[in-house]
Amino acid sequence: MKKIILSAALVFSFFIFISQAQAFEVKVDNSVKLNKEEIADGNVYASCGDMTIDGVVSGDVVAVCKSITVNGTINGDLIAFSSDITINGEVKGSARIAGTNLNINGTIGHNVNAAGTEIKFGPNSIVNWDVLVAGVNNSFNGTINGNLHGFINAAEVAGKIGKNINLQIDDKSAGGLLITKEAVVGGTLTYSGTKEAKIESPSSIVGPVTRQENKDPEEAPINILSKLFYKLSTLVLIGLVLVGLKKKAVYEVIKNIEKKWWQSALTGLAILVATPLIVFFFFLTIIGIPLALILLALYLIAISLSVIFSAVLIGELLYQKTLKKPSNLFITLIIGLIIFVLLAGLPYIGLFISFVFMICGLGAMFLTIKDHYND
Repeated sequence: MKKIILSAALVFSFFIFISQAQAFEVKVDNSVKLNKEEIADGNVYASCGDMTIDGVVSGDVVAVCKSITVNGTINGDLIAFSSDITINGEVKGSARIAGTNLNINGTIGHNVNAAGTEIKFGPNSIVNWDVLVAGVNNSFNGTINGNLHGFINAAEVAGKIGKNINLQIDDKSAGGLLITKEAVVGGTLTYSGTKEAKIESPSSIVGPVTRQENKDPEEAPINILSKLFYKLSTLVLIGLVLVGLKKKAVYEVIKNIEKKWWQSALTGLAILVATPLIVFFFFLTIIGIPLALILLALYLIAISLSVIFSAVLIGELLYQKTLKKPSNLFITLIIGLIIFVLLAGLPYIGLFISFVFMICGLGAMFLTIKDHYND
């Protein structure tokens, strides 16, 4: 039930994002840069390799890039998905970010919602409202004027927290919570974990300290969010490479899924069942072992790519029906993969949805290759 509620909430947030997407200026390139003297009037959407903002954006920034660096000013919100995100400048709205390495060294006017592996708030960072994190390793060395909430494995608090700290900690294997002597907590400290928090100076916490019983780790939000995040990030990175290298081929495959979906599904099912049998037969012949290894590698690659093609089609259809205009392949990739990961994470029907996406993608890939061969 918790997974269903979480997925529903994420889907709801996603459709709010889609309803606003038509106001964005789309920038798709290997590198997107806004120089120090430049001003972007309105909202900016970017899908790129590297993004650097040294100037001013008068609206929001929505970005899916390999790396994102903000040295300038964003007058609205920052919504970003990237391997590395660094904020040295100012975001006057909220920062909603996800990635592997997240570094906040500047000023955030409202809230921070962050999900990642390494989340660091530098000594000069300032967040005027609340912070919500879902991360493995976290450090809070700056100033948070509101509350600090989160689902973590390990955290070090060495800065100033204006109000309360409330953390759920999965520290069975390693990690835990450290409140250094430099920290100042203006409210209460509430946390759950198998280990006692290390508090170097208890007088630095104004309110009471409460340790709660740990919840079932499988049902903990940090684990649910982590699984969704890592699955999505892996598929996005593969998809971005695929779209960047073979954009025309991607369109051909998704067209086959759309126009020949029954044929694609049946063909994909046949490939899924027959290929392991063929590989096994080649292994038995001894001489055919090298061929079996090559075929097995291609089979595994095809399976990993198959759901991406199906997801792109879902994103394409949703984009066109929602915005009523020609789509951008990078945007539809992200839309489709978010929907796929959320649906695949649902209990009971998630496996069936993943299976359908996979066989349709597999079959359409085969049909596309066959069409090229016949031509």
